Amino acid sequence: MKLEGVFKNLLLTAVIAASVAACGVGGIGGGGSSAPATTSTVATTQAVISSSNATKVATASTTNLSTAQSISEAYSLKPYFKPGAAPVYDDGFGKPLADAIAALDAPKATGSSTGSCGGSYTYTTSTASASFVFTNYCSGSTTMNGTITATGTSANATITIDLTMTTSSATATMTGTVTATKTTASHTIGLNLTFKATSGSTTYYVKLENYNMTLTISGSTYSETVTGRFYYDQTGYVDLTTPTPLTGSYSTGSIGSPTGGELRMTGGGTPSTIVRAVYAGTGKAAYSYSLDGGTTWIAI
Repeated sequence: MKLEGVFKNLLLTAVIAASVAACGVGGIGGGGSSAPATTSTVATTQAVISSSNATKVATASTTNLSTAQSISEAYSLKPYFKPGAAPVYDDGFGKPLADAIAALDAPKATGSSTGSCGGSYTYTTSTASASFVFTNYCSGSTTMNGTITATGTSANATITIDLTMTTSSATATMTGTVTATKTTASHTIGLNLTFKATSGSTTYYVKLENYNMTLTISGSTYSETVTGRFYYDQTGYVDLTTPTPLTGSYSTGSIGSPTGGELRMTGGGTPSTIVRAVYAGTGKAAYSYSLDGGTTWIAI
């Protein structure tokens, strides 16, 4: 399987698609290949947008948005955790995160389960806390090692994660914290996470800092705002905003691709350099970048 498909299926959470974009496979990132990172962390300087990296940053950021929505979808469904069951976790980090949140509302329990293809996980739930420990837990095509802990309630949760998921083609590690708050009409996911993704000899690092996605639901539509900082391997970071909220269709547990609104990625420089993705009815973004603080836009 191409690296693009591996990461999309493996992670289903914010930012790992940025690693895919860096590899330039499957048409993402504007084609071509990019040299793997030579350090063990992301670059901490602000990226300066240029004609050579605008497509890569734009595609990484917008694919990051769609994978972040997977956590949001899992959170809106919630009813995963069942004490004593052997859950299937072969479709990414979103479901175990949602399980940890759901476990906050479960009766007090301690137990363990064996994976469908080996290994085990143990769980402990008590008043306002839950913890999962994975030891070579094999589920479908994925093996998991690490821990997830949650505190609070399902409507106001904080999750700490240090988890590695491995398939035959790739290994991905997520560390950091997730916050999740919910009301009847909206929910907010907050992400402070670092990812390391490896396939073969290629390794990429991606980080989200103070990344907040707020989804407001009105009948069969949603409105969504995004803020935060996105560190993209050795390219540096951009600051994300939605000058116009993203909008699209919504049904229970399913967030449609945006059909309206704008996601903006602001880089460094004087004046600032910017990439934007404008959605206008098709579910696909029209990309453009600016080298003069947003006065003049150049289509990508």
